[in-house]
Amino acid sequence: MKMSEKLQEIKKDNKGFSLVELIIVIAIMAILIGIVGMNVIPQIENARRATDAQVISALVSEAMEAWTQVDSAARTTTLQVSVGSDGALTLSKQGGENANLETKFEQLAFTGTGENRKLKSDAGQKLGKIEDGKGITIHCDMTKGVYIETLTGFEGYEFESR
Repeated sequence: MKMSEKLQEIKKDNKGFSLVELIIVIAIMAILIGIVGMNVIPQIENARRATDAQVISALVSEAMEAWTQVDSAARTTTLQVSVGSDGALTLSKQGGENANLETKFEQLAFTGTGENRKLKSDAGQKLGKIEDGKGITIHCDMTKGVYIETLTGFEGYEFESR
């Protein structure tokens, strides 16, 4: 009898969670994760878009720097930048009468740290290639200076340089 009494005593001290309690806790955690996830994911995309806007603004700044370094004959052109499927930026249009500006821009924008420039947001990935009628077009004009056209998905961002 002593053995059965000890077993009953051990059973009384065995306190734990029931299956129903564990299921309730898991359900509450799933709801909380769902709420937090729905609020965090859009913020991550907004941060990626802001980073992409900084990359594009840097391109405009580098176009402006290239524009100031070339002679006035090469100051009116359109620089076209394509976005690859991986988000990598490449200069699409080279050669022609304004090759000097394009070469200078390529040296500034796509060497050193510029090599690894990528657009990471959904809007940046959808910009696509110039050949598809998409991409980034930076205009260099004698009267207006250097400016960029409004990009789909980047409305509200200001890319104009002086």
